[in-house]
Amino acid sequence: DDRNTDFQIPFMALDNGIGTRNVIFRGNTATTGDYVVEEVLLEKERWVRRLYFLQNPNVIQSEVYMKTNSVTRMNKDEETQVLEVDPFTLAFDYHKQIVAGYILLAGAGAGAGAGAG
Repeated sequence: DDRNTDFQIPFMALDNGIGTRNVIFRGNTATTGDYVVEEVLLEKERWVRRLYFLQNPNVIQSEVYMKTNSVTRMNKDEETQVLEVDPFTLAFDYHKQIVAGYILLAGAGAGAGAGAG
């Protein structure tokens, strides 16, 4: 075989999502097929948790930023670092519009209920 296989293939990525990856769950459903939940180290100590379906692995279905939290176990003097969902950081700009829509719907529902009686 005389083919030259010593070359690099360029690719594009959103952010620096090619770093350390830890698969934390693999599953399968009848409607979506196989899926993976992974935690990816973007930079320094910044982790994200991602869900993607293996039938379309180049599209991230869901992404959430994680934060490190120190936990002290009962009856032990040592602290353990755990990753938790950061509820105050939105992963994508379009999430702002989704949250705003929920707030508007919640306000409309509250206003309709207040006048009834």
